[in-house]
Amino acid sequence: MFLGEFWKGLKKHDFVVVDTREPVIDPELYPLLSNPKLVNCFKYSDVAAYEQGLLFFNNKFQKILEPGIYYFWNGMVNVTVTKVDLRQQQIDMTGQEIMTEDKITLRMNFICQYKIVDPNKVNEIKDHEEQLYILLQLVLREYIGTVKLDELLAKKQEIGEFVLARLQERSADFGVNFLNAGVKDIILPGEIKDILNTAKLMDENQTLYRLKELEFLEKICEKIGTISLTGGGGLLEHLNALLANRKEVK
Repeated sequence: MFLGEFWKGLKKHDFVVVDTREPVIDPELYPLLSNPKLVNCFKYSDVAAYEQGLLFFNNKFQKILEPGIYYFWNGMVNVTVTKVDLRQQQIDMTGQEIMTEDKITLRMNFICQYKIVDPNKVNEIKDHEEQLYILLQLVLREYIGTVKLDELLAKKQEIGEFVLARLQERSADFGVNFLNAGVKDIILPGEIKDILNTAKLMDENQTLYRLKELEFLEKICEKIGTISLTGGGGLLEHLNALLANRKEVK
């Protein structure tokens, strides 16, 4: 209790009694906070338009704060506000090594976009963003490990669709809404890339295909002294011609 006496003057004096054990400052008192003498008596938190705030008293959750400015007394209660960004966010997974069903290790760049819809659930999960990253890793491995490389390259679009569907099954557990998921790049080992490039060139150029065929036949002839030929077709003709050429050279 405070008792005091004051001279009557030209200015009217008003007095407000506050209980700082209740840390939230009444908005009606906000105009008084501009007084420089009160600068060390309170603190504030500014929750942006794209955020929600989690209000804690002595580390105990109280409520969700909508966008706005909130003032709190510096008293016996420790007040903290954890802000959660509600805008669309993105997980960038780069150079992730994954093995296909036919035991080929490749690297993949993958993206996933999401929004937080339950800030309180997010607060319950330690290292929330890292946990989302791990979930994405597991779902990708689940899919890639069940398909062969040629299947994987033929249906890249289906990878994103599968991953997004599986992630959406876990949305409520993480307090988010998964929006999009997709493959940016698939990076093959050097030797696999060379094989695929050669196969593509030969498929597009029949002359190159024939030359490669003859190259293999010549290698076979170098290893074998006597060959019995059966069957027909272009391969047989090339082999006969190749053997005749070898005899002429000798």
